Amino acid sequence: MYSYKVSIKDHWRLLSYPLIFILSFLLFMIYLLIVRFNGYQFIIFSSITIVIIAYGPAFLLHYNYYTKSKNSELVLHHNYLEVFKNKKSEHKIAKADILSIHIYMCPTYIDYGISGGMPMFEYNYLEIKTLDSNIIINNMIYPDLKKLSQTYFDIHPIFHKTFFSYIK
Repeated sequence: MYSYKVSIKDHWRLLSYPLIFILSFLLFMIYLLIVRFNGYQFIIFSSITIVIIAYGPAFLLHYNYYTKSKNSELVLHHNYLEVFKNKKSEHKIAKADILSIHIYMCPTYIDYGISGGMPMFEYNYLEIKTLDSNIIINNMIYPDLKKLSQTYFDIHPIFHKTFFSYIK
């Protein structure tokens, strides 16, 4: 039996790339302001614009994934899986009851195992379809969904190439 839930480590794993880039970008802009340029208004405006356009979607996805998975826990047993919400069992699914598994992730991650450069490409999720329900597990709960689908489930997953994997 293996249990997975959202932790601080998962937040850092998904947000580390955008936060490190933003910090280094801001330090570079401060350097330009102090040492090189006097036109600080242009530098500040362009810096804020670049950060919002490039990293706003990643923070939106992070918030979306966190709200969908907070207080959730995935427990993998030998023949079935359980999904808990607020420490109460919501779904108990036997491997035999699974009809299909759909994985939504960045095309470069599907093909080569790398995210592709933009922080929003790090976010992916899988949808397990049964006769009774659909269950969504995102990579904030379980880090490597591609590996999970290939090692735990007996069904070959259907991959959907998407650059912005927003959970509805």
